[in-house]
Amino acid sequence: MRSKRALYNALAMIFGQLVTILCGLVVPKISIEYFGSNIYGMLVSIGSVMSIIALGEAGVGGVIRAAYYKPLAENDNKKLSAVWMSARKYFTVLAFIFIPYMIGVTAYFTHTVGFEINKGMVIAFCLIVSVQYFMQYFYSLPNMLLIYAAQKNYIPTLANAIVALLNMGIIVAMVRINAEIVLIKAVSISVYMLTPIYIGMYIARHYQLDHRIAPDKTALAQKWDGLGHHIAYYINNNIDVLTLTFLSTSTMVSIYSVYHFVVASLSQIISTVTNGADAAFGDMIAKNEEDALRRNLAIYETMVFGISSVLFSVAILTLIPFIKLYTSNFENSAYINPTFGFILLASQVANTIRIPYHYIITAAGHFRQTKKYAYAEAILNVVVSVVLVFKLGIVGVAIGTLVAMTYRTACYIGYLENNLIYRSPWIAIRKIIIMVTTITIIMGIARFVPVFNITKFIHWTLAAMIYTLIAIFITLVSTFVFSKKDLMGMVNIVKRLLARKKIQRGQH
Repeated sequence: MRSKRALYNALAMIFGQLVTILCGLVVPKISIEYFGSNIYGMLVSIGSVMSIIALGEAGVGGVIRAAYYKPLAENDNKKLSAVWMSARKYFTVLAFIFIPYMIGVTAYFTHTVGFEINKGMVIAFCLIVSVQYFMQYFYSLPNMLLIYAAQKNYIPTLANAIVALLNMGIIVAMVRINAEIVLIKAVSISVYMLTPIYIGMYIARHYQLDHRIAPDKTALAQKWDGLGHHIAYYINNNIDVLTLTFLSTSTMVSIYSVYHFVVASLSQIISTVTNGADAAFGDMIAKNEEDALRRNLAIYETMVFGISSVLFSVAILTLIPFIKLYTSNFENSAYINPTFGFILLASQVANTIRIPYHYIITAAGHFRQTKKYAYAEAILNVVVSVVLVFKLGIVGVAIGTLVAMTYRTACYIGYLENNLIYRSPWIAIRKIIIMVTTITIIMGIARFVPVFNITKFIHWTLAAMIYTLIAIFITLVSTFVFSKKDLMGMVNIVKRLLARKKIQRGQH
């Protein structure tokens, strides 16, 4: 069942991520061309500052998911209902705390906005974005966390993909009829409300949750420890934009958002392919399946590092040509920054390496034991980013992220030596060295491949396909030579899934 759900999750997440990338490329491009870098950058800034409320979820999101695993594994509906009620109570309080925060953020942006942007428009943007966050915490999160813990990620993923395509189509249509940006943003937020409504209906239909049961107070016992973990997650995803928002310009925020979306999509693709692993690990931990946990982590590591080798080597070769094409319809000289792009890619490599170890620690509920690493990462990112932004600008904030992510990844590798899987850190270090070496070899060989001058997206696509084929071949050879056992483990998992599907068809 774990493997079957993992396959469903992976397929759905691949589709969802492709949709996300498509929409994430089309919508910002249209927005920048139609409304300008200044207004688009302001929208990104408002979203980032409003998302600080996510830190409240940070203290409980991962903790609640970990609390769900055992009652789900034991089919204990009473315990499951009690955990769900705890989550609903917490998020309801958080939603109302958000109201005065939203008012303060609106007042700040209204006061600091320049003459080139209408203050009424700023107020409208803040109100519209705040409605999205309010609905997310008041209604959606308890249900979403249950869905994820039950290893049914494919349900919200497909729903989000459909809604994203619908939203993109509406935005394109409204831009063509010259609709006001405030109206476009309001309609866009309304469309995204469809997913939480659908998930709420799904939960009501498939889980007999008792809404009269008392909340389980123990479910939130580690919420303050979980807070440190998500603070680091929030900072890694937002401190660059926040630093540029308060210490630089809206145009720099716009430039950063274009690069960050492209680069972060690579890590998201990897998370997509391996999505649901934390729930599977949580199930193994709940059932004390130590050998299965250790064996599957090794396979998972090899898969993550192998995919990383392919994606990031190709990205290094094609990122700047893509940015040149993507920004060709507006003043793009400021957008071309190879140093910034390379450092941002390096930080995402560090973040991707951490994925297997982060999932194990989260699944085990080891928030209290590892919170010190989260705090240190947050402090590193803030200090380095703020210090360097004055001298290096946008490159400085990228360096801050790289330093912080590298530190916490190293800490996680060391933590697992004496906890949970009890193995030498050199196993992970060896795989990382192999991954970096593989990326270097791919880039070295790619330089000898004659690729035409990239002046159109079709040229870029063909070049990327050529580089990807080279990267896949070299990565497969490297994995076969250095991690043959893990590679065979992946093949056996796929064979079992295919055989099971064949038996199920025969029974029908």
